[in-house]
Amino acid sequence: MPTRKTWTQQQWKRPGVTLHRDPGDFFSLDALMLTHDGRTLQRSPAWATKIALPTNFTDPTAAFRDSSTGETMIVGSNQAASMAIVEYSSAWAAGSIINLNTDPNNASSAAPHNIAWWGGFFWAIGDNLEVYRGTAYDAAIASFYTTQWVKMLKPYGEHMYMIDYDGVVFRTNTARSAFEIYLDPIVTLRIIWAGGFHGYLALVAQQTDGTIHIYHIPDNNPIVVPDNSPSTMHEIATIPAPGNPAGVLGLVATAHNDRLYIIPGCHRRSVGGVTYYDYDLWVFDGSTARHISTLRLSAVYYLNLFSWNDRLMLHSFNHTSNVHTVYALIGDTFTPALPTVTEETTIYSPAVHPVGDDLILFTGNVGAHGFQTAGRANLADGSVITSYLDMEYPGQLKRLNKITVLMDGATTNYKVVVSHRIDDTAAWTTDLTTSNTLIPSITFPTTTVFYLLQVRVAIDDDSGSNLDHRILDIAVDYSID
Repeated sequence: MPTRKTWTQQQWKRPGVTLHRDPGDFFSLDALMLTHDGRTLQRSPAWATKIALPTNFTDPTAAFRDSSTGETMIVGSNQAASMAIVEYSSAWAAGSIINLNTDPNNASSAAPHNIAWWGGFFWAIGDNLEVYRGTAYDAAIASFYTTQWVKMLKPYGEHMYMIDYDGVVFRTNTARSAFEIYLDPIVTLRIIWAGGFHGYLALVAQQTDGTIHIYHIPDNNPIVVPDNSPSTMHEIATIPAPGNPAGVLGLVATAHNDRLYIIPGCHRRSVGGVTYYDYDLWVFDGSTARHISTLRLSAVYYLNLFSWNDRLMLHSFNHTSNVHTVYALIGDTFTPALPTVTEETTIYSPAVHPVGDDLILFTGNVGAHGFQTAGRANLADGSVITSYLDMEYPGQLKRLNKITVLMDGATTNYKVVVSHRIDDTAAWTTDLTTSNTLIPSITFPTTTVFYLLQVRVAIDDDSGSNLDHRILDIAVDYSID
């Protein structure tokens, strides 16, 4: 007598799993994001129509939001080729172009480390690699430091820290009137990230052999000794250099949820005569650095790691195809989170900029620069695909009885589309397109049998209201003879 059973998917922990084995395994998401409890799928932000920059303002290099006003500031260059800034309202209406300083043409390209609105001052590194400072971001700022070529600014504790291209660390004096040397290492370090971490200033740097080193610098009086003693800089972890490295693109790091995440560059792989580029993701928890996953891409990409809305995000840009992809880390794996964008990008800043609840992507080429935004006010249609299901009976034929989806809301023209494919069939069979129901369900003929089954659930919002009804559960009712 046939035995009737039900398989359910109620959590989403591990993307990229081809054959389902454990609760939380699934294959892929497209323009859907996981809620923080890992149990619900919600629609991702969609990229809005490109917003043109004001006339006589071009080459955007940085963006930040003033939390006290809710307004967004974009730094770029004015018609006189001088560093300037434009203020945008919450509705993305542009204000006047404000000239910041006539010496640099723009801010440097080291976003997001090239500007800081901190400590009652607006700080900026010009494209001449000098530092400028003013008491407001909507007025002219003055030259503050001109001696070394500056790579990044980083506020930490009660000081602003500055790092030059040789890896020398400076910080403001007690009066915040000037920078002074804080650490001058013996070796030249290529520092890729700096910031407060577990109660100290941490540096993530690359040595000349390609290895990545994480350093702890004590937070006390400025550390300057006659012989530049290495004991003042404590090495706390090392990450190996990529094997068969493919250039220096993809060397990125950031802090997220009290951990450091690092991609030490890409390495070239050949599989079946096809060349791939692997980007290894490492995490450092304060005591141990460990490799957690690998993102395989078809080309060398510009990458940017950042934290947004309590999620670790990765932006990749293929400068050949002009395709931008934004991923979210689910479990230990990056999976695409937002719809892709195909747009040329300014040479100054190929990174997505998180500003509050929104993302900003600078796009366009010389003379046609602009930006696109993504936030919860504009949501994308998306889909989820389960892993292949053998129901733990891999060699036994099963009968498919019913597929059911549980939603947390229902509205007319908010459509749920259910599809499936069986065994080695590549094409999807669309079984159900419905709206205004909390529990979309499709019953199958008794002749529908399978060894392997894969299910796809898509959301198509034609309500005109930008709704966010979420997927709570997918269930498959099947029988075994």
